[in-house]
Amino acid sequence: LTCLYITDQNNSHYCLIKSLSRLVRSQITRYKSKTWLCKRCLMHYGTEELLIKHKEDCSEHEAVKILTPKEGSTIQFKDFKHAMRVPFVAYADFECMLTPVASSSRDPDARSSYTKKYQ
Repeated sequence: LTCLYITDQNNSHYCLIKSLSRLVRSQITRYKSKTWLCKRCLMHYGTEELLIKHKEDCSEHEAVKILTPKEGSTIQFKDFKHAMRVPFVAYADFECMLTPVASSSRDPDARSSYTKKYQ
């Protein structure tokens, strides 16, 4: 039995969810075909066989609570000893190899572009 608890300023009530996959399908996939949803971890699958196989693995692990950082806090990398060194780095400025387009018919100070048909 899956219920949803809805509250507003003055009222609150429970709603019965007959199909959780129908409720959340539009948020997890753009396809309109039926999806099967694991109620334990909210993973979704395209076939019932895949869901059954997933449930065997999912039931072996403890339920996980996702913790997110507090509002306004920052995360930064601190363990530089675990960083991988790059063997070499190359910086290239390919614009320096471009040849200027010579055109006597256009004003070089004009702020518009043009194309020339070759075929």
